[in-house]
Amino acid sequence: MKHGVFEVRGAAGSGKTHQLVKDIHFLHDNGHKNIAAISYSNAAVNELSERLGNIGVTLSTIHSLDVS
Repeated sequence: MKHGVFEVRGAAGSGKTHQLVKDIHFLHDNGHKNIAAISYSNAAVNELSERLGNIGVTLSTIHSLDVS
């Protein structure tokens, strides 16, 4: 993937966050440095932040993302 958007959907407990973290690490490890993950809840953003660590990914809720 050179660039683009993808969406993760699934039922509760299906492994969405695990897969998203795995995919973000894959992209980051393969040279993609402008990565953003946008969620609907602060809880999800906080969970992603804990699991990803400090790799320079933009994490935000859809409500607080500043696109200007």
